[in-house]
Amino acid sequence: MLRLIGRKVFASVGYSDTKSGDVSVAKEKTEQIRKESAELRKQKVYLFTKSRCDGDATMKSILGGKGAGLAAMTNLGLRVPPGATLSVNTCKEYLERGKEIFKGGLEELIFEAVDVIGEEVSKIFWRKSTDFVGEELPLLLSVRSGAAASMPGMMDTVLNLGLNDRVVDALTATSFTEESGKRFLYDAYRRLLDLFGDVVFGIPHEEFERKLRKLKELRNAQNDVDLNADDLQSLCESYKDVYDAHDKTFPQDPEEQLMLTI
Repeated sequence: MLRLIGRKVFASVGYSDTKSGDVSVAKEKTEQIRKESAELRKQKVYLFTKSRCDGDATMKSILGGKGAGLAAMTNLGLRVPPGATLSVNTCKEYLERGKEIFKGGLEELIFEAVDVIGEEVSKIFWRKSTDFVGEELPLLLSVRSGAAASMPGMMDTVLNLGLNDRVVDALTATSFTEESGKRFLYDAYRRLLDLFGDVVFGIPHEEFERKLRKLKELRNAQNDVDLNADDLQSLCESYKDVYDAHDKTFPQDPEEQLMLTI
């Protein structure tokens, strides 16, 4: 967006038949662009959804490489799952001030974005009401870190945020009653427990892997896919024991999960 406006200013200034009036208009437009750019840099949360996309491909320094790429694909009309990006400046501010930055309304902005994402998911994918803190059709989120320049695979990721004991129990009793469905849920939950413990609490990933290897040896399973739903359910409990060993507790509140991950 800013790049296109800039080209219009260049064309109005010209270098072949410039008039004084044109230069004056160009200065006004340039000043307007500077103000708009400053406002963009103040914005903290940028949505990318089918109905609203706040960024574009030129905003790498504001959204990071992944954020700008997601905005670009959304603007092209590609099937990008709806989401939101916290600006690079917001991340820098967090490094300087810590959790104080959430007191200025940032937390409210984040959950407003989550509400919009839930509405978009309901319309595009399920056509039913999704709820980040609900049980019947919960909205699950992934949180990925990024930067203006980063190496692929080098940044932290937490998947399946929103799952907890209550949600898994409710879904296995209603929508996911078959073995395959239950296995899918417990597998997703144990991955969340693993990633959250590692990324958020700094619990070594190897400690979760050790529990997985021990279970596979016990069940004489060669691969993860050889474990059934009951096996993965017990693995989730074993992963919680890892938290206990580090005096940590996995948060059951989805909103707390999200804020701790951010």
